Amino acid sequence: MQFLLIPDSFKGSLSAIEVTQIMSACIEKVLPRSNYTTFPFSDGGEGALDTLVEKAAGKLIFCDSVDALNRKINKPYFMFEKEATGWIELSQCAGLVGIEKKRQNPLKTSTLGVGHQIKHALDLGCRKIILGIGGSATHDLGAGIFVALGGQLLDHRGHAVFPSGGNLNRVYKIDNSLIDSRIEQTEFVIACDVNNPLLGEKGAAYVYATQKGASSNMIETLETNGAHLIQLIEHLNGQRLNSIEGGGAAGGVAAGLKGLLDAQITNGFDLLSKKTALEKALQKATIIFTGEGRFDGQTAAGKLPFKIAQWGDEQKKITFIFAGSVDPLVEQDKLSANIRLINCKPEHQNTEEAMKFAKQNLQNRVLSVLNELKKID
Repeated sequence: MQFLLIPDSFKGSLSAIEVTQIMSACIEKVLPRSNYTTFPFSDGGEGALDTLVEKAAGKLIFCDSVDALNRKINKPYFMFEKEATGWIELSQCAGLVGIEKKRQNPLKTSTLGVGHQIKHALDLGCRKIILGIGGSATHDLGAGIFVALGGQLLDHRGHAVFPSGGNLNRVYKIDNSLIDSRIEQTEFVIACDVNNPLLGEKGAAYVYATQKGASSNMIETLETNGAHLIQLIEHLNGQRLNSIEGGGAAGGVAAGLKGLLDAQITNGFDLLSKKTALEKALQKATIIFTGEGRFDGQTAAGKLPFKIAQWGDEQKKITFIFAGSVDPLVEQDKLSANIRLINCKPEHQNTEEAMKFAKQNLQNRVLSVLNELKKID
């Protein structure tokens, strides 16, 4: 058997690399004569840097910046070899990871730090910026990035407005007259893994703000504030942005930067696949192991594990999707016969316990699957 181990991270529990380490150790224990290729992957957001370091030509560049709460940090981005291209992972400087749960509040967080990283990449000669979005703690429509690059958000008195989700309603004017002159010569690409629009019941606030620490009242405020700022951005460049596919990703960064920086929105999985040797690894495999922290409707809408499984199904290869937990609303009986969804969470555990024991739960389920495969090997 030739295994391909290509999981996403189990958010809040295990990195993609840690998941591949658990899977490979289980294979060595149960099927020691089998071969495997580890390919910790990402849908373009969190974990993309790990994938690029292992599978692409280039290096990590560290720079001083700030986190989503404007605290000083030093974080990396990836610079491709022989290309004037930088891959910036939004979650490094604007992610939930590193923000204490009690301080998670999308009314107060900002993407300023991401903008500092972009500016640093421009200083090193990058003229193409790929922004992998996902895992954000923010809902500022990319306003922080815009300000870090020299743009201004002004209130009705002409005073600067700090670019956080709770302040967007105070913006009266968007001024790009002082923005970094290199922006005009730079291509911006947003690697996005969801289809949600910015506004509405399937938009950024209603679908994602709760996991960033928002209460029901905060969600209404974020929706109102987002609608206000996007209207100003639309007026600035004449585009309709509030309903574009994927515009709600990462607290509206996709829609905001499409309007503010003329960014192109593209599928993160497809983009990262092209930057690595994924297709060759997929072709060699006979059995595929993938997975993520929770399998739900968003997974089936195009996230990494389901895309991998679909590809495997087309090639008549069996794919096992190991999920930290599975949404009970998922209609498992509608999955192809070549796609096996494995729920790692024992029935007696709640979600918090399942995350705490994610390593053991995953190990138990992988061993169980491998022992079944051993019988038919």
